[in-house]
Amino acid sequence: MGTQMTITPEGGAAYVLAVSPGRFQDGAPMGPDGMDLRTEKGTLDREPIGEQGISTEAVGCDRRALTFSVQRIYPDEEQALLAAATLETDCPDAGTVKLGTAALIAHATLRSVAVRQRGVNVSAVYSFEGY
Repeated sequence: MGTQMTITPEGGAAYVLAVSPGRFQDGAPMGPDGMDLRTEKGTLDREPIGEQGISTEAVGCDRRALTFSVQRIYPDEEQALLAAATLETDCPDAGTVKLGTAALIAHATLRSVAVRQRGVNVSAVYSFEGY
């Protein structure tokens, strides 16, 4: 079935965000496409008196942001419209986002989802944040 990107809420079942490679015309979420994973490392800067520069220390409190798009193609326009209308509400608001077995964000929150329907094609751009 390929590599899956999922979000699994605590105590819940995995929800498939994307499948690579996907299959056309069955509504499966093909992707991720244009995946952007960014980590802002938690650091503490110290500025000792009389030193030439700062001293930086890793202290945790990292922040991760993940954005990607998926595409779904349906057999007919009616199914595409219904899917577009429920895509955001079907996705869990929080959980662990994984690509295959690799956890991309262990404590992710869905920050935004943008959905666009054109004919039988539904595309979505997901943004998650967490650590």
